[in-house]
Amino acid sequence: MAAFGGGESGVSLRGMELRDEDGEGGVAAPVSPRGQARKGEYGALATNPATAAGNNYLRMDVTQSGIGLSRRTILMVTGVVVVLAVVLGVALGLGLAPSGSDAEDGCTYTDYQLRPAASPTSYNVYWKPHFTSPYAVNGFSEIVMTMTASGQNCVQVHAANMLIVSAEVAMGATGAYESVGWTLNVPSTQRIIVRLPRTANEGETVTMLLTFETTLAENNVGLYRSSYTDDGGSQVNIAVTHFEATFARNAFPCFDEPVYKAQFNVTMDGVPSTHTALSNMPVAARKLNPLDGTYHYTFQPSPLMSTYLVAAVVSPLVSVSTVAGANNVNVSVHAVARGDNGPRLQYALAAAATVLEYYESVFEVPFPLPKLDMMACPDFAAGAMESALDAGLVTTRKPIHT
Repeated sequence: MAAFGGGESGVSLRGMELRDEDGEGGVAAPVSPRGQARKGEYGALATNPATAAGNNYLRMDVTQSGIGLSRRTILMVTGVVVVLAVVLGVALGLGLAPSGSDAEDGCTYTDYQLRPAASPTSYNVYWKPHFTSPYAVNGFSEIVMTMTASGQNCVQVHAANMLIVSAEVAMGATGAYESVGWTLNVPSTQRIIVRLPRTANEGETVTMLLTFETTLAENNVGLYRSSYTDDGGSQVNIAVTHFEATFARNAFPCFDEPVYKAQFNVTMDGVPSTHTALSNMPVAARKLNPLDGTYHYTFQPSPLMSTYLVAAVVSPLVSVSTVAGANNVNVSVHAVARGDNGPRLQYALAAAATVLEYYESVFEVPFPLPKLDMMACPDFAAGAMESALDAGLVTTRKPIHT
C-alpha cells in the first residue's frame, strides 16, 4: 500500500498523472466492493426421511396434519439461522451493527461514488488567480463536515488537476488543526484520501483544510481562463467557472456529488483593479491589497447547494441593473467591457426583470435571494448555467459581443 504523503512531497493530481510519494499510483484495495463479496459454498439439508430419522439434530415428525419440528430441532435451526445471518452480513458488508457504524474504513474504500461516511455542512473556498502566464491559481478549501459512520480513520474527497500542498484536520467542533498525511485513491475516481489524526465516529464534527495549487484551465471547465479583445486591440484575460456536472473538483477539493449540499463562503483574491468579481451571493467586503494594488473580495454565505452550482467570474465589466420582484431583488446583466455592450444590455435586463416577476406570480413563490446576476462570457462550454436556481448567478455563452 502506498505511504501517506506529507507536506514536503505533496501529491500531484495535475493532468491526472497520479502518483504518491513512493511513485505508486493509487491505494491497494484488499476488500471487495460492497455487495460483491465472494459467496460461500453451502451444502443442502438432507430431506430423505430415512436419513433424517437417524439424525438426532434434525428430526422430522410426519403426521397426518403435516410436518412438525421438535423443540430441539427448532432451537438448533434458529441458532444456525442466526449464525449464518451474522456470517453473511459480515461477508456482504451489510452487518448487524447500528446505522452509521459500518466497519469498512474510508482509507481503503474504492467504489466509484464517495463512501457515505461524512457529509459536508459548509465550505470556505479561497482562490487567488493570476492573469498572466502561467496563470497560476493558489487556493484552499476548508470543509466542515459531520461524520455519518463510525470507525473512520480517513476521509475521501474529490480533487483533480491540482497539487495538494498541505492537509490539516481539526477533530471536534473546537479542536485545533493538526497536519496530517494524504495519498491517492484509484486515479479514475479523482479522489484523495486524507488521514485523520484519530478515529472518527458517527455524529462527530471534523474540519479539513486543504491548500492547493493549480492553473486556470484552458478547456472551459472548472475555474478556467477566457479572454476577449478590448477596444484598443489588446487581449484581456478573465476567469470564469463551469462546474456542471463534475468539474468543481478541478477548482477546489470537495464532495463533488449533487447529493452533498452545503453552505459556501467564497473568497476571490488578487482581483486586478480593472476587473470585478462576481459570485453566487452579494459582495460582503472588497478590500485593497496595498502591496500589489489588487482587491480581495469576500461574498456572503450561500444557501445550501450542491458543488456544481457554485459560480464565479472575474472580468472587466459593463453592467446595467434594476430592482424587480416581491422582495426587490437587485437584477443585473453584465458583459465584458467592450464597445457598445452597455446599451445592448438594456433589452436583456428588461426581459430578465419581466420573467422573474412572471415566475413569481405563476409559482406564487418570491425569488429567495437578494440579487440575480447574469453574465455573458466570451467562452462557455454550455449554452448557459442555471446557478440562479439556488444561488444568484447565471453565466451564458457570449450573445453580446463579437
